[in-house]
Amino acid sequence: MAKSAPIAHETVQAVFTAALRRVVGTYQSENKHITLREMAQETGIKQRTLEAYRDGECLPNGVNMLRIMAALPVSFANEVLSLAGFGGVQKLSPSETNLHLIASQAADYLQKHMEHMRDGKLDPHEIAKERDALSGLYNRLGAFLAAAAAPVDLNAARKKRGVAI
Repeated sequence: MAKSAPIAHETVQAVFTAALRRVVGTYQSENKHITLREMAQETGIKQRTLEAYRDGECLPNGVNMLRIMAALPVSFANEVLSLAGFGGVQKLSPSETNLHLIASQAADYLQKHMEHMRDGKLDPHEIAKERDALSGLYNRLGAFLAAAAAPVDLNAARKKRGVAI
């Protein structure tokens, strides 16, 4: 695998700060996506901490970075993640997220299976590992399918989205 170029802390801070300033304002009158106060309420991050991020004083840890990305438009996440060569971020519904995790887990299983089969057979240790992996995949898929089969209250869903009934 090719080694990627190192990403300097200062570069991350500059890109993160610029992206944050584009979408987060101090006052409602600035016509930004969200104010610092609203973002603090939505993310659970103290307003002063968000101000420090916006002013380039520091960078968020991983958990706060994810909270911030969840609260902001995907353009913010795309801009920040472009430093690592990623793009095309999209917000997923909870069911899409679960389906993505299942697909990822299935892909991981298949990769491991191919590695185990390199010698043309599965030894007892490999069989045990595959059985455990398949059991987890089976359980996650079963839970996803059970949730997908559950009846949906369309009126409640419309109210939640603010659609008139």
